[in-house]
Amino acid sequence: MNTYKICFKHEGVLRFAEITSDQIANFVMSDTHEIQSFTDVIFTTEGQDFEHHFEKNGKYYIVTFSYDSVKHLNIFCRPGGKEDTDNEHLVEENVDYVPVSWTDEDGNVIWNLDNEI
Repeated sequence: MNTYKICFKHEGVLRFAEITSDQIANFVMSDTHEIQSFTDVIFTTEGQDFEHHFEKNGKYYIVTFSYDSVKHLNIFCRPGGKEDTDNEHLVEENVDYVPVSWTDEDGNVIWNLDNEI
């Protein structure tokens, strides 16, 4: 399985996350075919859907693929911290990201942004 490190901006700060090729494929397949039982398995099986978590100023953030495409990200906030699921809300949508590296299943770097500079 390939892993991609990405970079995106949130509130003027660069953030990094990792996405696997399985997570990209699962999102595309579930979005394309809209088979509920298939989607249920993807989103309830650990690590099969993309979610990146981080905390800033006492708030907890969750980053996912955009509702419409794997080309963008959505950022959700839980203002009261990780356990504040009742107040989770979308704070940024369709956020651009840039891939900065690609590694294979053995940890070998296949490509990184340095190749472009």
